[in-house]
Amino acid sequence: MKAVLAEEMKSIEGEAIHDFKIPSLSLMETAAFKVSLKCFDLIQDRKYTKILVFAGKGNNGGDGLAFCRQIFQKNFAGRKVDIEVIFTGDKNKASEECKAQLNILLKMAERGFDFKIYFIYDEPFFDFEKKLSEADIIIDAIIGTGLKQNLREDILKIVSAINRRKAIVISVDCPTGINSDNGEVLKDAVKADYTVTFHLPKIGLLVGSGAVYSGEVIVEDINIPYGLEASVKTNVITKNDVRKLIPKRPINGNKGTFGKVFIFAGCENMPGACVIASKAAYRTGAGLVYSCSVKSVCRVVRNHLPEAVTKVLSDRDGFLFGESSMEEDLKNADAVVVGPGLGTADGVFDFVKNILRRAAVPVIIDADGLNAVSKDLNILKDVKYKCIITPHLGEMSRLTGKSVSEIKNNIVECARGFSKKHGVIVVLKDFRTVIANPDGEVYINLSGSSAMAKGGSGDCLTGVIAGLTAQGVDCFHACVAGTYIFGLAGEKFAEKYGEYGLLPSECADFVPIILKELQ
Repeated sequence: MKAVLAEEMKSIEGEAIHDFKIPSLSLMETAAFKVSLKCFDLIQDRKYTKILVFAGKGNNGGDGLAFCRQIFQKNFAGRKVDIEVIFTGDKNKASEECKAQLNILLKMAERGFDFKIYFIYDEPFFDFEKKLSEADIIIDAIIGTGLKQNLREDILKIVSAINRRKAIVISVDCPTGINSDNGEVLKDAVKADYTVTFHLPKIGLLVGSGAVYSGEVIVEDINIPYGLEASVKTNVITKNDVRKLIPKRPINGNKGTFGKVFIFAGCENMPGACVIASKAAYRTGAGLVYSCSVKSVCRVVRNHLPEAVTKVLSDRDGFLFGESSMEEDLKNADAVVVGPGLGTADGVFDFVKNILRRAAVPVIIDADGLNAVSKDLNILKDVKYKCIITPHLGEMSRLTGKSVSEIKNNIVECARGFSKKHGVIVVLKDFRTVIANPDGEVYINLSGSSAMAKGGSGDCLTGVIAGLTAQGVDCFHACVAGTYIFGLAGEKFAEKYGEYGLLPSECADFVPIILKELQ
């Protein structure tokens, strides 16, 4: 499924209106109808409901006004719905579609229909706090997509009051105050319980703070022809996407059939990283996993993962270093992992550089491997084959020189830009992980749980991606599928045991369960 920027959605709507001759008011009526369906789901067991609609002067406000009329006309025996509308903008500057919807409501009011419209643009002392205290459901249709600057003070007061409410809040298309392109909160934003958005999800509803403020995101069809978004390069990972990417297991296969993963990880102080990554690669289906590290780490691996083949490399004070022998090992690999738990000793940079120069198979760089790369990004140019990097926000900050907040507030474009510039596949980890390739294609992952917010989770994800890559899955697709599968594994653990006690090594144990379910 595609996810769009505001300008991309505007272009799609424009094509539907101008080329396909679908009236814009028809799209607005359909959008309002879909919001009303969600509203009816929430009030079907109530005999009385008070709905308060906040409508702005743009087309988002027009959606809210059309919703108001549709809900009012659906009152029926045994259920009473009272509706009040607070129009927040200058009605003289309303969009044409918004004016049309407003005129219909005003005409209905003239004819004695029992609802009220308040125009507060010229009434700075209007008591909307009292109105909010009486509401059961609040419809936020003040400002939808396309907002790029901080909210005006008068709108900020309304937003703040809505956020203090006890009522259910439904935002139309996008919560007011959220940048629909990147999820940034523009000084303040409505905290919705539900956001009903149209045709395709907006990127800002899925990432950053927007994903938190949007509540449950419901994507509704409003009769725009599908296919107009063909040029859009941002996607949301779906179960059907991943099902197609899971490698087949031929009945006559052997351990060589399913690939060899070589994992260069761990140091004397952090042996667990090698264990977790190695276990995850095995759990994902790799035929052979070689755990390559210093002697003390290999001892730990043998005690915790007897299936792994351990390769003891020379060390300097408990760390791998530039001259640690690995060249013969690289010749036998189908996928290479370098970085988890390597530490930051002086020799680690040269060790990572040597791996990248010599490996002729996909390389996944994680954790301290990325910290080494951040010292000199030019070493990415030495990679012979496809390269995957899996930074969290702090590591991406070191790689780019940008602040964590700057990256978090623009995570999609940050991943896409770095991937294009350096020719690597980027798996930028946050609670919504973003995967980008050098062609500009991006996938957003929605699976996962707060249970996974533990040190070592990244090592597990790296092992999952490596396991898929070793089995012949294209590198980019291995990142897409691996991230989604890993997230579902965390969800499965949380479903069974709760969100507090997950160990990343245990998350690997749930990976084969997810693979079975997806098949």
